[in-house]
Amino acid sequence: MKHLTLMTTLLLSLFSCADANKVSANSKKAPVSSMTSYSYTYSSSPAYNHNEYSAKLLDDGRCQIGFAHNEQGDTITVDGDVMKQIEAVYREHKIHNYKDKYYPDFEVLDGDMWSYSAHFGKESCSSHGNNAGPSDRGLREINNIIMELLRKNYSEKYCGSAWEGKIKDNKLTVAFTEKDNVISVKIDIANGDGTWVSVAGELEFYDNSLASFHGKLKDQLSDSQQPVVTTCIDVYVKPDADEITISLSGNDMTPLIEEGIEGATWEDRNGITMKIMKK
Repeated sequence: MKHLTLMTTLLLSLFSCADANKVSANSKKAPVSSMTSYSYTYSSSPAYNHNEYSAKLLDDGRCQIGFAHNEQGDTITVDGDVMKQIEAVYREHKIHNYKDKYYPDFEVLDGDMWSYSAHFGKESCSSHGNNAGPSDRGLREINNIIMELLRKNYSEKYCGSAWEGKIKDNKLTVAFTEKDNVISVKIDIANGDGTWVSVAGELEFYDNSLASFHGKLKDQLSDSQQPVVTTCIDVYVKPDADEITISLSGNDMTPLIEEGIEGATWEDRNGITMKIMKK
């Protein structure tokens, strides 16, 4: 009987400790001070598709927010109330209660990795995961706040403006438009004979890069030429600089080089990069 009582006591003690640890792990204290910085990183591979989101309270009371994709990115300065907005989402979702780390039940090679950190004066909170994470969408809501502010800044700076330049010996024009919170870009290339090559499409914001556009050229050359279906356009614009970088690349640039882009040579077959300025 004594042995049975002792075993029962030990079992109750073990379960009590387990429950206490569980409560402690999921009931972290909320930060007392106001938020001063936030950062979030996501990578689908160590080599590519690396995104970074950030918000930092400046000494003058304003907030600097930023986004970077594969080390190319932008920062803008906005009203300090944005940090309060981010903090409100953080506290509403009790993000401070996230586990320190998240891992899947089974080992996964490669895959997705993420981490976040936030500072509240001298206090700090953080969490990270590898192919696993919380079901809560609080971090995504914060990142969308950052991206929406940057999208608005792009729209105000670029849409409705005229951009002109040259690609080799050709006239190059770029136009940005916005409809239903979606920014689109249209690129036209004209050689001396009036032949036009045109491509248009939406700028990608939320999934990959802040301001990259990938699309196929619409072949508007003569009927005797092969359709240019493998050539792609990349556009990268910086909201705080009056410059646009455009890259043409593809599996077969020959039709564009031989007939479409005057001044292009065989050495340009692997791609052509140019920069244009605001008119």
